[in-house]
Amino acid sequence: MFFKRFTESDRTSGSSNVVVFDNPTSLDQGDSYYPHPRGNTDHLIRVHSVVQHYAKLFNKPVWILGHSNGSASAAEYLTWLEKQKKDIDIKGIIYASGANGTKFPQGTKVPVMFVHHEKEGCVKYVTEAYSRGVYEKLKAEGNTKTEYFLASGGTPDPKYKNPCWGGHHTYFGAEEQVSKAIDEFLIKYSE
Repeated sequence: MFFKRFTESDRTSGSSNVVVFDNPTSLDQGDSYYPHPRGNTDHLIRVHSVVQHYAKLFNKPVWILGHSNGSASAAEYLTWLEKQKKDIDIKGIIYASGANGTKFPQGTKVPVMFVHHEKEGCVKYVTEAYSRGVYEKLKAEGNTKTEYFLASGGTPDPKYKNPCWGGHHTYFGAEEQVSKAIDEFLIKYSE
C-alpha cells in the first residue's frame, strides 16, 4: 500500500508516478538465500527497457524501489549497467527490506535510501544487520547521498501466516510513516 501513497498529494507530495514491474518469467531462487536469478541478463534487460520507456514517457527522473528480492534486482541492475559500460539511467534506489546477500558495485554514487522495519519478520532472508552493513559500506566508499530509515509501528498481517509475505516485512500498518520518509528522500535528491 505504501507504493500508492506516492501519487496521493494528501499523504505525500503526490509528485511521483508509480510503475510496478512484474517479471514475466520465473525468478525462482530454489534453496538459495540470495535471489541469484535477479542477476540474469534477461531480467536486467527487461528492467532496463522499463526504465528507459518511463523515463522517456514521463520525462522525469526514474527511481527504482526494490523491495525484498527486488532490492537485489536494483543492485544487480547497477552492476549490469557498469559491466555493459552504459550510463546510469536512474536517479537513485530505494532499498526496502533488502535481501541478504545483495551487493552494490564499488563506488556507487547514486542516492540510495535503505528502509528496514525494526520488527522485520522475514529474518531468514532479510536482516537489519545485513542491510545496515551494506549501508555502512556505501558510506565508507564515499556515497554521501545515502540514508538509513528504520520503520516502527504497524502489525503482523493476519492475512498472511508467512512473515515474508506481509506484516512488518511489507510495512503493514506503517505505510504512512514509510511513504512519507521515502517521499522526502525522493524530493531531496531529485533536484
